[in-house]
Amino acid sequence: MSSHDAEHKVKGSHHWLLALMFILVALVWFIAPIISRDRPLPPWIEQLPQWPVVVILLLGLAVLLPWSPRSLRTRSRVVALSSITFTLVLLFSVMKTLYKPAFDLHEISTRIAALQENGQTVAVAGKYHNQFQFLGRLKKPVDVVSWFQIKDWLKDKQPAYIVIVWKKRPELHYQDDEFIQPYRGRWMVLLRRATLRTRPELARP
Repeated sequence: MSSHDAEHKVKGSHHWLLALMFILVALVWFIAPIISRDRPLPPWIEQLPQWPVVVILLLGLAVLLPWSPRSLRTRSRVVALSSITFTLVLLFSVMKTLYKPAFDLHEISTRIAALQENGQTVAVAGKYHNQFQFLGRLKKPVDVVSWFQIKDWLKDKQPAYIVIVWKKRPELHYQDDEFIQPYRGRWMVLLRRATLRTRPELARP
């Protein structure tokens, strides 16, 4: 065996290891959202998109394509490009999954619209910049309750809901019609007035 063939064999084994890593990552990526439903894993794992699985598997196959000893330079370029693409796919997918909910207010806006259509009053605590109006196609504006008014608002016995943004995630037992989501490094919560009344210490930013 010539030194050139030996070098090709060693590099080929490295390519197999790289392809195996791609396949293992794709497998973990595929099953992670499934097992996260029954295990105490971070909630964003369940939201991971599945298209990266296909891309990563294709990258693994590209690395394993049969290359002749004369095409080592081309194969090295393919391996390098596959590695870069793999890294970019992972970073883009994870970062998008992590940060998209922090800026996407469609779901909470839709929930507010549904509550209003059912005749429920919805208020916002603190400052409000009409961010729900367009996204939820609200037919009427929400009430705005300042932090100085919120204690008086809680005294009202009529059913109502309120949107509050907190620095830390509150430990509450949420009802089906209540909602919580990350929001710009904080937590945005849609609560019943009755729920907040049971935890008056949370009636502050």
